[in-house]
Amino acid sequence: SSFFQVNSAVFKQVCDVICEYLDPPDGALVLDLYCGTGAIGMACAKRFPKTEVIGVEINPDAVVDAKATATSAGIGNITFEAGDAGRISHKEAPFAVIVDPPRFGLTDTTIRLILELAPERVIYMSCNPSTLGGDAAKLAAGGYAVSDCTAADMFPRTGHVECVTLFTKQVGR
Repeated sequence: SSFFQVNSAVFKQVCDVICEYLDPPDGALVLDLYCGTGAIGMACAKRFPKTEVIGVEINPDAVVDAKATATSAGIGNITFEAGDAGRISHKEAPFAVIVDPPRFGLTDTTIRLILELAPERVIYMSCNPSTLGGDAAKLAAGGYAVSDCTAADMFPRTGHVECVTLFTKQVGR
């Protein structure tokens, strides 16, 4: 019952963009919320082996799959927990938060959590530009600005587009 991106070629490009936006310092903590089977977090953990990545996903089957994949791939700097992205137990301030929510976007609880944790970067992957826009306004009200955005045609010949947006915390906010 786990969700997985089916267009692997474009998904790899999207993961590359996310890693470019992330660019964490050594020892950084990165939260991957709504992580599904953990592919994005694992791509980041593999690219940045001195970074700690924690994936959070509400679907326990996806978490089982993510743990098995990370173990079989030998990626030791990522862990996964099953739970609501807006109610995580880990409260250490992360360098960055990556989110890939369902079509309805982020919950208000998750937005409050992100603003409370105040990471330097929020990387938002969205399959619904209209909900991304609403969530972007809430993040902007909390002191974040859009620094970059990349669109990806994950589903050719359809009206759907994936957007990867980098939000950065504004100084003094």
